[in-house]
Amino acid sequence: MTVTLINKSARRQLLELRHPTFYRAVWGYHVQTVRTSELNPKTGNRRTLETKKKSPGTLTLLGGQRIVGLPDDIMLCPDVEKKRRAGLILIAFDASAETGLATASSETTAHAAPEASTTKRRKASDNA
Repeated sequence: MTVTLINKSARRQLLELRHPTFYRAVWGYHVQTVRTSELNPKTGNRRTLETKKKSPGTLTLLGGQRIVGLPDDIMLCPDVEKKRRAGLILIAFDASAETGLATASSETTAHAAPEASTTKRRKASDNA
């Protein structure tokens, strides 16, 4: 099953993917190589040490943007859960990617924004 994330606010949302599942995924983390130099005071020799560190990946949602096709494990990330509880993002579950049918969770449908009406603007411009 895949998940769609929808940003409800007009501001950008930055989500950190801190979860063990995403450390195994290709796009869920970044590997950073850190090189340090070590000096032996007795001999004066320098040695270069190289270590690799994994840092969690991030996902950026612009205002009103939706990202489709994410794995359902993304809901286990603390940052995603925190912003969902705050009402900043919505999570919609895609029933099957093969048929293209999507079913929204009850939370998603409860927070859907009503469409704006332009009737008043039309009447005002017709009278002018």
